[in-house]
Amino acid sequence: NANTQRAYRHDLVTLARHMGLDTSDQNRAAGLAVDALCTRTPREALALVESFRQSRIDAGLSPAAINRPLSTINSALRHLAKAEFGPGPVDVDGVRLENVNDNRGPDASDVSAVLTRRKKSEKSPAAIRNYAIILLAAQRALRRSEICKLSVGDVDVSRNEMRVFRKGRRTQIAIRISEQTARALSEWL
Repeated sequence: NANTQRAYRHDLVTLARHMGLDTSDQNRAAGLAVDALCTRTPREALALVESFRQSRIDAGLSPAAINRPLSTINSALRHLAKAEFGPGPVDVDGVRLENVNDNRGPDASDVSAVLTRRKKSEKSPAAIRNYAIILLAAQRALRRSEICKLSVGDVDVSRNEMRVFRKGRRTQIAIRISEQTARALSEWL
């Protein structure tokens, strides 16, 4: 893929820049970086790639912006090693990506405003259904897939209860629903 080749070339040019090589011609600079790595001993190549990694970390780049160039360098060295050329792949660990899940959801005032607008809007079957879906998602934090798997038999509006397949579970679990949600589901049904 042309975009992948361009990205890999950019990664090698960035390495060339780190090594202090001439990067005015990008195609040539990428080759110079690989050549310079291949003329080093495995220990020297490892130290160079580790210093490159640290410079990227110090620059505050994202894990992806650090790891892809490392992968590109190792891939190039691995292919050259098949022809018994160069130091072979270097064992430099990538930067671990820390998952940051924002589980807060919308503010209560935002949900309330959406619900008010939906309740006052048209009374078509789709609008009534959408209002019930918003309530299920907002009040019980049901995922889209969990809502889609619901059937009429899963809902007991008289007891304000429903049975749901929660994420990762093979059996349904019973959850309580508010009277407002029960009324909305009843209206929809």
